[in-house]
Amino acid sequence: MNSYDATIIAGYIAHRALETGKRLTNLQLQKILYFLQAYWLKNFDTPLFSDEIQKWKLGPVVPDVYHEYKVFGSSQISYIPKIFDIDAENSTFKIVNFSPNMVHDNDRRILERITDNLSNYSGRELVNITHEHEPWSKDEKKILSGEMKIPYDIEEIKAYFKENPEKLEICNV
Repeated sequence: MNSYDATIIAGYIAHRALETGKRLTNLQLQKILYFLQAYWLKNFDTPLFSDEIQKWKLGPVVPDVYHEYKVFGSSQISYIPKIFDIDAENSTFKIVNFSPNMVHDNDRRILERITDNLSNYSGRELVNITHEHEPWSKDEKKILSGEMKIPYDIEEIKAYFKENPEKLEICNV
């Protein structure tokens, strides 16, 4: 299994929605990223992507992806934003167009099945489901009182879904 940058996985989710004609908003995208990460951690013991997921009022959010897609507001995502590839070691960056080939074939098949299933839920439905999960609900008071940048711990996500595999039935894989 490969670990990706979350913007590449987000690009693939958006690509799949555009390809299949399914409506996808940034809110849905954020929750789908969370469920994909949980699925990878539970089933492969490794993260799908390396980016941090934070606990926001509306549930899990990958901040870098959120900022890339916030231009759509609550509307449907209608194109895939360009990817900024930053090489900190050499102090360079380049702008890259997303390509589905950035995701390996075996990973694509899993991503497609899960994305197809989860995109049938509204953003609000996905928010409500993630709010029921203990990794978010245990910090609910802090989150709702305005505390920000509370990260999900990878081990916390993995342990929760291994102990509660029925919580991933929403992925229907």
